Amino acid sequence: MQDETTERDQANEADGAVEEILELPDDWWQEEVVAKTLSHSFSDHIVGIELMCTTPSGPKCEMMTGFLMQIDSLCLWITAGHTIEYFRDILTNTQVRLVSSKLVDNCKNRDAAGIPLSLTDDMMYSAGEDMDFGAIALRPGYAAPLLGNPGVRPLTPESWRGHESCKPEGYYLVGIPNEWCTSEEVRGSSEPLVSVARCEIACIPLIRIQPPKNAQPVEFWDDPSAFYAELLPITDNSNHTLESIKGMSGGPIVSIERTSDGQLKYRLFAVQSKWLGTSRMLRAEPIGRIIDVIAQGMEQAAIRYRSDQGEPREEGHPRPD
Repeated sequence: MQDETTERDQANEADGAVEEILELPDDWWQEEVVAKTLSHSFSDHIVGIELMCTTPSGPKCEMMTGFLMQIDSLCLWITAGHTIEYFRDILTNTQVRLVSSKLVDNCKNRDAAGIPLSLTDDMMYSAGEDMDFGAIALRPGYAAPLLGNPGVRPLTPESWRGHESCKPEGYYLVGIPNEWCTSEEVRGSSEPLVSVARCEIACIPLIRIQPPKNAQPVEFWDDPSAFYAELLPITDNSNHTLESIKGMSGGPIVSIERTSDGQLKYRLFAVQSKWLGTSRMLRAEPIGRIIDVIAQGMEQAAIRYRSDQGEPREEGHPRPD
């Protein structure tokens, strides 16, 4: 009898929790405490790339935002296209020396050493001027330790499947703002170097908007099919308000909604590309476009592979959705 009573009490508690979630006001997702709570789950998808360079003006370190996407055996580091172009500029700039680059697979613990990454142009992709999307195809030696880290979860087709028909209640931008990173000198180095000592992941609530007519600057608002949103205020763990999202380019934008059984469901919706600091507006590449580009790349790679193997040409690699 006691076991039956306990089970009944637990069922009643579960039903009460579901009811409470479903009765939350429409703007529940905008609450900062909710954003910070959800950030613990969202941050598992974030993998930064830390760059350490020497420049004519002195040592420099940066943390670039990105996230992992896994499609079958393919592991991609996803970011903005202009981030990839920035990497290429560093590699070709004769006045800048790239000392080290590494995948930071646990931003929650900056004592972790990270995974050394050898940036080469053949592993990097950017979509070009018409689309601000980029990726790095991670070779098995880089992907394996990332996927073996229980604190890292790649986004898979399940995370964006059905995004066209879902009914989001709100959205979040997740990434690593420069403002929330601090650096320190590298001890024991034969030359002056600095590295990122601490970084905090931001989870910023967004209100989606439609691009206004005749808005300025035109080059920001000129894509009616892009994702546009207004950034809501957020603070770090020391209650410092985030003033700038510089450094968060390439971060995932996720939608959030409540299901009928009181669960929270989120989907990958877009990838951050541009923002207007004065008006706190951002623009992002919709995930549908990105998946189309990835599918085309996978098909071309499959055709090249079959050609190299002397196999007959086949068209139509399935779209990863």
